[in-house]
Amino acid sequence: WSSDVCSSDLGNTLTITGAGSITIEADQIGNTTYSAATPGQQTIAVAQAATQTALTTSTTSTSSGASVTLSATVTGITMAAAPYGPTQTVSFYSGTTLLGSAMLNSSGVAIYTGNNLPIGSDSVTARYAGDANFAGSTSSAVPISIAAPTFSFSLSGSSFTVAPGQAATTTLTLTSLNGYAGTVKLSCSNLPVGASCSLSPLSVALTSGQTLSTFVVLQTVAATAQVKTPPAKHPGNDGRSL
Repeated sequence: WSSDVCSSDLGNTLTITGAGSITIEADQIGNTTYSAATPGQQTIAVAQAATQTALTTSTTSTSSGASVTLSATVTGITMAAAPYGPTQTVSFYSGTTLLGSAMLNSSGVAIYTGNNLPIGSDSVTARYAGDANFAGSTSSAVPISIAAPTFSFSLSGSSFTVAPGQAATTTLTLTSLNGYAGTVKLSCSNLPVGASCSLSPLSVALTSGQTLSTFVVLQTVAATAQVKTPPAKHPGNDGRSL
């Protein structure tokens, strides 16, 4: 036999440590009583060992840009010395999109941490490519939901009563959600007839996780009265006014 793919135990048990076509030869060199025997050979085809890959994730729901840790455990392998240990990496996918790769450690575990999962519902898998001695395998899919960055806003009151010609001030609060960072432009619309609003500032720059407040002033138009002039009187033929 070739010593780099198998070994013997007390001369009668072989442990095969590599896949491929292996030829085992037995020799008897003879002694003072017996002459040497003709060597006997046996060829054995050794297939790749089957593996199984299992995937766990640090979360199943998070926001865009947040780090997620993916851990793949490959079983059915023997962490032997190179080149007979599993020399391939484990690759992590969202659908068909490669997220990244990691090497197996001595426990048969590969760990990848990244923040590049697409927004929406992701179906994440881990794929062990295998090598000359161990067959590849793919884990079951694990769903992970990634929320899009956005913001919320609220007023300090839900309704306001403003007398004609008067003003009311309310507080507008904006909150960054799911890592939103950007500029929010402010404006008023769908106001009642005769009402206007003013905001200062007209835009707010939010950073991730931040909450900011600004003021909104609601103004109504003052009431006006219309005076009607009575019609002029003209003397008629009989001296009466028309």
